[in-house]
Amino acid sequence: MKLFSRKAKEEQQPDIEADITQTERLAAAENKPKKSKPKSLGTNLRKLAISASLAASLVILGTSGFVYLQFDKQVASQQQLKIAAKGERIAAHLTGRLNQLTGQVVAIANDPAVIEAARQGEAGSEELSQRLTALTSFFPDVLRVRIVRPNQTEPDDSTTPSLSYACLDLVRQAEQGGKPQVEVHKFSTPDQHIDLVGLIRDGNHIIGSLVVSLDVTVMANWIKSLLPPNGQVELRQKNGDLLLNAQGVQGLKNSYPGHVAQVNGTAWEIHFWQQVEKGIIESGRMNLVLVILVAIVLVALVVIVSGARADRM
Repeated sequence: MKLFSRKAKEEQQPDIEADITQTERLAAAENKPKKSKPKSLGTNLRKLAISASLAASLVILGTSGFVYLQFDKQVASQQQLKIAAKGERIAAHLTGRLNQLTGQVVAIANDPAVIEAARQGEAGSEELSQRLTALTSFFPDVLRVRIVRPNQTEPDDSTTPSLSYACLDLVRQAEQGGKPQVEVHKFSTPDQHIDLVGLIRDGNHIIGSLVVSLDVTVMANWIKSLLPPNGQVELRQKNGDLLLNAQGVQGLKNSYPGHVAQVNGTAWEIHFWQQVEKGIIESGRMNLVLVILVAIVLVALVVIVSGARADRM
């Protein structure tokens, strides 16, 4: 019996070892890393199409942003040029009107009848007063026409408007051969006025200066004739410190670009603002946005078509 049992055990031993070996092989096969399957060509093409489309979209958006900024810059520059041109036109109009009136004063001062009246009459004489009164019909919005003698150095407050030191300074400039700057005297007072000066000569001898005083409202009338309906203008004196007149749509200077133009021959500046023509700007912007959208749609179509082809591969 013992021999038979020992023999049975010896016969079962190879089977057990075979089972252990097989189990170890299965475990090793399970722990062994699996080889990944190669990616299909369609998947690679799809990823490539998506990457290309993203890159194209970024390029389109970047280019569109640059073009948009350049468009805004160009429009703003064109609008500024238009505003500057209109501001300069108003200033030139004032300069032309003042030159015309100043030339008229000089021509009247050189009239033989005026020279004779200034030579013969005193400042308060009846004949001279009548002559000066008659001259008022030659000027718009005139307040007074007077003759200032070279020896008159003190102001005269007995007349309307009064003769101030500023008026006398203009006369002295003219007597010394200069061209007096046109300016407003005694602004915001009952005596406010504009003085134009023309020398009266008897041969080479200066016997007086013809001084024509105009109402300051004459400037407002000149400006009003040129002011566009969507603009604002301010007339300022002495480097913009003194506001003489303001017209147009108030508040534009707080929101829109402006331009400062010098009125030649005067102490005045024209400050001009105008509403931007939004219709033109918005139309251009809409066209630009439309182009961007079309480009993005085309990129999207390319992605869709590329993806569909990749799926068939």
